[in-house]
Amino acid sequence: MYCAAPSGVKRPWMSLAAVCSSFTVALVALFCWLSTCAIATAQSECPPLAHAGSRAFSCRFDATLTRMFTPRTVPSGTYRVYVTDARIENVVAQFRAVASSSNVEGAWVVHVMDPLDAYGDSGLYDRARVARLYVGVRAQVARGPVIEHGRTVASITLVSPYPNASLTALERGTLIIEFKISRE
Repeated sequence: MYCAAPSGVKRPWMSLAAVCSSFTVALVALFCWLSTCAIATAQSECPPLAHAGSRAFSCRFDATLTRMFTPRTVPSGTYRVYVTDARIENVVAQFRAVASSSNVEGAWVVHVMDPLDAYGDSGLYDRARVARLYVGVRAQVARGPVIEHGRTVASITLVSPYPNASLTALERGTLIIEFKISRE
């Protein structure tokens, strides 16, 4: 059996079995890709707050933004970037309540600043594109430690609004940059 091209021209090199096999492979690949995307974008408990049992808002890990806004020369897993639809004020309130750092001077206070100062200069992001995104808009930024048993285990930076992964638009909500401090 031969496959007929739309114009009616027969192509003997493509058997029905080859077409079915190619279609099956493509279908399986599409299913795997869609499954991965669904898992990667699923909203879940926000890991930086999970240790305290807070479920006030959900967030999702964003691998692209992690590569973009964090140093590349640190061990894998040292930095993680999450995004949430929650307003920065709500996120700050949750961190203030559970991070055991409310007595640290300047922690969890929202400041308005230039976005390039907010993201720093150690990431691989395109500074010119980010600056253009924030024309007429200032970034709201809050920082603070996460302290457990008297020891700082992480440092958190919150930024709102934040750029999408393609640096084409600002997203509402809050970007959460978590820097895990090693136990050495």
